[in-house]
Amino acid sequence: MGKLDVNWLTQGQIDFEYKQYQLLSYFKQVKDKFKADRLYPSMSDLVKHYQLLMQFKSRRKQMRGELPKELKGVDLENFTLEYDSIIQEPALFKEIDMIIDYAVPKFENHLEEGRVRYDSIEDSFSIYPIGLISLYKEEGFLILNQSFKSFVFQYEMNPIELADEKHKSISTLYLGSYTMGYSTTYSTIRKELIKQFEEFDNPATYVIETNRQVPIKETFLPIAKRSFLKYLLVA
Repeated sequence: MGKLDVNWLTQGQIDFEYKQYQLLSYFKQVKDKFKADRLYPSMSDLVKHYQLLMQFKSRRKQMRGELPKELKGVDLENFTLEYDSIIQEPALFKEIDMIIDYAVPKFENHLEEGRVRYDSIEDSFSIYPIGLISLYKEEGFLILNQSFKSFVFQYEMNPIELADEKHKSISTLYLGSYTMGYSTTYSTIRKELIKQFEEFDNPATYVIETNRQVPIKETFLPIAKRSFLKYLLVA
């Protein structure tokens, strides 16, 4: 199967065994990608699916609480009243509850595996500026380096609003790659960038190095952008 549809829980056949098979197939793909250190977009998908699942679970709890009830007894030991629902829910809802109870810990386990790999890769990063430190850090150049290979990006910090709260994000534009050597250093790359982009007088230029050989698109760049944003906000 491909990506897990956002409406997988209620889409198609709502049957516990069928959904179990569907999830096992999806999680196998996720695990295979994690083993290859290809964290994205799987991590983003896991977070999205987990959040939607928890929202659905919360709504189901609210729905059960809204069913008409009648008093069946009193628990004198705990000083509580005990109720029975007057209206029985359709069997379909019980099937959905079974699927949710099965799926939630599975998503949590895979999210935890992804976070452990994410943290391990991020811990291998070294971030530092190249050249004169620019006072203007909202945009500039970012060099990602693995061993003798460097990938160069133009970056820009952008404001975003989430739930009425102001945050920042980093957008990047790929400019090219270099094989590092005696005549190709971070400083020479920066000089070439200044010549190419004349609008920058003293551009902020940063390097992120790692000794881990991980895919650029699926892992290095997305983790580097998040790590670099944290670095800029506290620098």
